[in-house]
Amino acid sequence: ALTDLPNLRLFNAYLEERLAAVREGGEGGALLFLDLDDFKLVNDSLGHALGDRFLVEVAARIRTVLGPDRLAARLGGDEFLILSAPGEGCRDVDILAGELLGLFEAPFEQAGVRQFLSATLGVACFPEDGLYPEALLAQADMALHKAKREGKRSFRFYDAALQEEVVKSRELENHLRDALEAGELEVFFQPQVGVSSGRVEALEALARWHSPTLGQISPGRFIPVAERSGLIVPLGALVLREACRFAAGLEAQGLPPLRVAVNVSARQLLQEDFAETTLRVLEETGLAPSLLEVEITETTLMEITETTLMESFDRVSETLRHLREKGVRVALDDFGMGCSSLTYLRRLHLDTLT
Repeated sequence: ALTDLPNLRLFNAYLEERLAAVREGGEGGALLFLDLDDFKLVNDSLGHALGDRFLVEVAARIRTVLGPDRLAARLGGDEFLILSAPGEGCRDVDILAGELLGLFEAPFEQAGVRQFLSATLGVACFPEDGLYPEALLAQADMALHKAKREGKRSFRFYDAALQEEVVKSRELENHLRDALEAGELEVFFQPQVGVSSGRVEALEALARWHSPTLGQISPGRFIPVAERSGLIVPLGALVLREACRFAAGLEAQGLPPLRVAVNVSARQLLQEDFAETTLRVLEETGLAPSLLEVEITETTLMEITETTLMESFDRVSETLRHLREKGVRVALDDFGMGCSSLTYLRRLHLDTLT
């Protein structure tokens, strides 16, 4: 009703007709799944009423590339489906994908508000990828999410490896969930050595996972899965507690005090009780706050500033300020790897850039 495009029910009926024709020897085609990038920010910052007006304009632009033989539908929210013309399959559907992405090069304007939008596409082809609507939609969705992970504002074709990747990711998530409950994850400590002194001056806590069934699992594999599934919160809590316990234990053995750095994800920082939880762990383990360094990466900073509301960033800034007031150090790691704003750096109450 909002965009005057067909809904999913009508789109599926037409797609089924096309697939039935292909089964009878007709020409194949492609299903494209289009999703606007971070459109939630538009709704949250400008309001849903204005957001809806932008969606109407998006739909109007999509119509301009349809012609008589292509069909578009609004799946819901900021998601759209586009069906290519008969014979416009995997070999040449990249032209259509390019046309759709090109629709977002010019800014959108509604009620005097000028807004740049972008989109990402996933593509499934038929008969190559299947001949059933539900399967094709799922495949296009997988390709879309792969394109999102690779940087957005692009398109990605479905292939069998994507299905295998999704299955393996789900299996690894289940194993990781069980591993956290079984205590399989361990915390190792990497020394930070002073260049001039040649002495160990601090430690960095690192999570490592040796599974009895899967063997050694690289952090490059299980950390992204933990981030996507939300398991990074209990994993981060485990690393924080073990790091503080270990550092406090060094002092108990009469060794010189060493600062310990703990990596913190965006999801952890956005937890409302993160500061209180951190301070409680320090109290329970007996570690002085000055010996704990909360470390965020520039990627984490960019994730917070790009995909959350400004009040969320303000909450993170307040959390870090509160921790620093209690004596905890705050560090930004991998500085220079991304494009974070110097204004944000001034507002984050940092002690160290590395």
